[in-house]
Amino acid sequence: MKELQKKDNDIGPLFTWKESKEPTTREQVARFSPATRKYWLNWNNIIMDSVLYQSLIPNNPTDVPKMQLLVPEILRFEILTLCHDSIFSAHFGIKKTTMKIKEHFHWYRMREDIKQHIRQCPSCCKLRKTINNNHAALQNYHVGYPMDRKFNQTLGKMIKSYIDENKRKWDFYIPILMSAYRGTVHPSTGFSPNKLMLGREVNLPHELLYPLPRHNAQKPVNEYVDELRVNMEEIYHVARENLIQSGEKQKRDHDTRIIDL
Repeated sequence: MKELQKKDNDIGPLFTWKESKEPTTREQVARFSPATRKYWLNWNNIIMDSVLYQSLIPNNPTDVPKMQLLVPEILRFEILTLCHDSIFSAHFGIKKTTMKIKEHFHWYRMREDIKQHIRQCPSCCKLRKTINNNHAALQNYHVGYPMDRKFNQTLGKMIKSYIDENKRKWDFYIPILMSAYRGTVHPSTGFSPNKLMLGREVNLPHELLYPLPRHNAQKPVNEYVDELRVNMEEIYHVARENLIQSGEKQKRDHDTRIIDL
């Protein structure tokens, strides 16, 4: 990874500047690419630990500051494939895929690359809905209420993306797809099901292939349990607030699409 970053046209100069430990002026950076200039503007959050990472302050107060691997251009398609096309990623949409990739990786114009990759994905294009249905006005509802039928529709779409031609092995994919679902942040709660259930995330294949440095000190069991309990309470509180806001936003968005018949 270190050599790939050094050879990258956009990330390579950052390596030189970090290794020299000499201040770099705006005039010196001006001749480099827009990507390099954008990284330089975030200089204080660029960390060298054998390879280059970006330090990210999470939106959720229960999370510790995260490190994102600065991805060289040669690896971006592979990461997009792992985080979207792979059966462990389940062909989720732009928003969920973006949140998954941001947990671990960063590169210049990443969101635009994700959008383009998903819009050109053959499996997603086949399943994409093209007909606009008329909407009637709805009352606000609690989005956390059990919706078995709605989830079965979601799971059905996930299965369709990987089902084989004879359609006889669809049940084989369910455990893997459920793992992908549990490891993906839900837009309404702001957390993944794993985070809500376990208080932590479960390592997914892309995290095992590109591991981030870990500097967490070992804690006594009692201290870990107490800290986990406090974090879980905070997670539930934030999730409830997010659900309320999500319900209100969904109603507003729905009502703006109402067509008088």
